[in-house]
Amino acid sequence: ILGKTNTPELGLLATTEPCLLGPSRNPWDTGRTTGGSSGGSAAAVAAGLVPMAHGNDGGGSIRIPASCCGVFGLKPTRARTTLSPEYGDIFGGLVVEHALTRSVRDSAALLDATAGPDVGDPYWAPPPVRPFLHEVGADPGRLRIAFSTTAVTGGPVHADCVSAVHDAAALCTDLGHEVVEAAPALLADLIAQAFITLWSAGCAWSIDGLALITGRTPTPDQFEPLTWALYEIGHQQSASAYLVALAGLQRIARDIARFFLNYDVWLTPTLGEPPV
Repeated sequence: ILGKTNTPELGLLATTEPCLLGPSRNPWDTGRTTGGSSGGSAAAVAAGLVPMAHGNDGGGSIRIPASCCGVFGLKPTRARTTLSPEYGDIFGGLVVEHALTRSVRDSAALLDATAGPDVGDPYWAPPPVRPFLHEVGADPGRLRIAFSTTAVTGGPVHADCVSAVHDAAALCTDLGHEVVEAAPALLADLIAQAFITLWSAGCAWSIDGLALITGRTPTPDQFEPLTWALYEIGHQQSASAYLVALAGLQRIARDIARFFLNYDVWLTPTLGEPPV
């Protein structure tokens, strides 16, 4: 282990600019964001400090900094890697542990070393047919690839991001794959509300858990304003609201899984705009 990289407070945000340590700097352009929450890890890998750096992802915390810093980021399947010994799952299964790397090969090799359940895990992903490293460079056959250039939330998507999707789709076509424009029908409002419910409840759980361990009562002066606001929102959530949100996200997962009965890959923009 080389060191501790920068993260937003409690890993809650999609930027890495904590009051404690200041902003992470993007190695490609120090005036632009590294994204977050694994922004320090992405910067370290992009700068060549390390070949791989730990990241975890609930709402994009591996994928966003990977996109901002031009490295490879994979959010594995839920429960592909264990959260043992501390947890069974985090935020209702939203959070997954893995890394940011300089290559697909390194990510696959690391996943081979860390994948699989531990004793007592509540659930786990089906084991792969062969090592992930063996998939790198293997002939995938003729894939059925769907692409879309719109945001599920309905928000705007920058022309550069749209162009990047079209470039990737054209490359896949040139490689002999079947490429069509398609996307699953998803309820944007349900996704947004369910995510905020779980994310705010998770923030409250994180802070209350720290309070239990340390014996200290949380107060606003101990946290950044946005963290405390999210904590207060979390305390306003009811148990039934949490379970409704969890059921909503599980329904969305089924809708996406059915979409993948017809397609092998869904190609989309990672971000709605280039790194700010």
